[in-house]
Amino acid sequence: MQCRLWSVLLCGAGLAGLAGCAQNILFAHSLEKRTISSFIESLEKADLEDLNAATSPEFHATALRHKEAVDAIKLLNIPDGDVKVVKVDDESPGQKRVLVEVGEKKRKLYCDLIKDEKTNRWVVDDLEFKRRLKPGQVNKSVTEQMDLLLSIQEFLDAWEGGQREAILNTSTPDLRRALEPLPDAGLAKFTTKVTADLNRKQLKPEVEGHANMAIVRLPRKVGEILLTLRQHDGRWLADDLAVQSRREGESIPSLRKQAQVMLTAIHFCDAYRKGDKPAIQKLCVARFYRSNLDGANLSQVPLPDINTIKGDVDIKLLMTRAEVVIKEDHQLVRLSLTQGPPKLDDEGRPIDDSATSTKPFLVEEVTLHDLTGKQEKRLSALFSSQTVVQEFAQALAERDLKAIRVSATTDFNNRVWKRVELEHLGSLPLEAIQSTSIQITDTLFKGALTEVTVNQGQTPLTYVLRDQNGSLLVDDVLTPALERPSSLKMCLEVVIPLQAFTEAMATRNVSAVRANASREFNKLVFQSMDRIPKLKVEPTPFLQAPVNRINLTTDRAILFLGDDRYGAKVFMNKEGDHYVVDDIFMIAGKEAKQRTTLKQALRQLVVGGTQFGATKPRLSKSRDDLPQEDETPESERVVPAGYRTESSTEDELMQR
Repeated sequence: MQCRLWSVLLCGAGLAGLAGCAQNILFAHSLEKRTISSFIESLEKADLEDLNAATSPEFHATALRHKEAVDAIKLLNIPDGDVKVVKVDDESPGQKRVLVEVGEKKRKLYCDLIKDEKTNRWVVDDLEFKRRLKPGQVNKSVTEQMDLLLSIQEFLDAWEGGQREAILNTSTPDLRRALEPLPDAGLAKFTTKVTADLNRKQLKPEVEGHANMAIVRLPRKVGEILLTLRQHDGRWLADDLAVQSRREGESIPSLRKQAQVMLTAIHFCDAYRKGDKPAIQKLCVARFYRSNLDGANLSQVPLPDINTIKGDVDIKLLMTRAEVVIKEDHQLVRLSLTQGPPKLDDEGRPIDDSATSTKPFLVEEVTLHDLTGKQEKRLSALFSSQTVVQEFAQALAERDLKAIRVSATTDFNNRVWKRVELEHLGSLPLEAIQSTSIQITDTLFKGALTEVTVNQGQTPLTYVLRDQNGSLLVDDVLTPALERPSSLKMCLEVVIPLQAFTEAMATRNVSAVRANASREFNKLVFQSMDRIPKLKVEPTPFLQAPVNRINLTTDRAILFLGDDRYGAKVFMNKEGDHYVVDDIFMIAGKEAKQRTTLKQALRQLVVGGTQFGATKPRLSKSRDDLPQEDETPESERVVPAGYRTESSTEDELMQR
């Protein structure tokens, strides 16, 4: 009996102990449940004060540090509803890791609880729940996600506020290096583009988080912002961003690159206005500086100050090329840039920095668009044109045929300079082009053509330059003239074959005469000769009179040499791509009997069978020794088809 009593007492004591253990376990779980439930209820009510009371100081400092923290934490879609504790791991006396199921869907949530030393209460220190991740992404806790979301908010605060230091403080060192040198006006142009059309109240960032890098999509009314953030010294900082906009001129492919491009443009324009050639050389590609800017007078073509202009500045990026378009009231200024060679360290080795581009942007061209006259001026054309004009004019003055050909276009060479020999260059009618210094008065751009007007001695000249395979070359020289074409090219392409014909007649070079005579002249005269006859009256003195007038039509030319007392009228045809002599009307006086044509005189020798010795010469060597009467009847004279008799007028001749 006594034994049974002790047994009952012992059993009772054991049951009591077991009941006490169960009660302790239930009490412990209710503690964790109350702590977690309090956090979730505060989150549902969006009560920041209650959230602060239910979380640790570390959670406050990281996840609740911003005024928009409650709105941001809602974006994480933390499960809500009734909480059921599944498992509790006591990791230390003041730290627990609790697995709970929340809501009807029983979503599992890991909560890290710590005991607050000040209040001696258990509070939430962090939470984790599984999310669907993209390849390469990692699962982050609530505090880590909130740190990232609030860093985005702080970035937007800084850029909307426009304060330089705040903007730089939310940037990585690489982005800071690109933005920090920008003047306030330049930085403001970027902040305006970045923050335009952002609705902060309805902003829902889409975050793709990786270990130390995150890509954030921020929607705009007409596009979106792609923000790249990186962790640096425990903080999420902006490393780059792109603005995609359906509005023209508002897109930014890369903030960091555009900042580099703008900085280069600002420094280039500043150095250009100051005439600082060493600074300009560092900001340009070598070819552009060497060929155009090195020896140029930069004050002739002013460039704007990007920081003070009232118009827009648009930056366009395409791979390794960029354009900066500056709009002023009367013109557009376009700076074309390209990425140059990589930056080098002090020992000349390329700097290897994968986080930033090591290739600086360099200016390769500047174009000015006149909005009133719709004229386009390229600095390369403008300044190189001055050099080309100077070199061509100097070559003409020095009669340097090789240098002339180097500075001339293919067309100018084919029609003129390749048809003249060095010894004849001095005899060309170049008196309008004086060998004096050149003063450029105007430059007119017409697409591929550039017209440079200069004061050169007493005569204003216009050098016509043409872009040929990327190089400006002289295509013509225009001179004021009433009695001849203003085009030097058109004048010389008829004078040069006449000179060649004259020399060939003087030296009795029949092949050279044939090469510079028309088909009809050859057929009627020179093809019947194996040598040029020695005439009693030579045409050479008449052809050596100065050229006073040139009349040109589409395929014919008349050159007036000397005057109406002594000289010649030379009739030329264009056959193929060059002019040839068709006849020469020699003048030894004002009377009709003192004038005749070379073709007629030579034709009489051929028809009459005279062996190249005229028994009755048509002309004498001088005016005083002329025949008194032309014994050939008018009906038997050989008159060139389409040309004049003694009674024809010059107008009738040109019409024919």
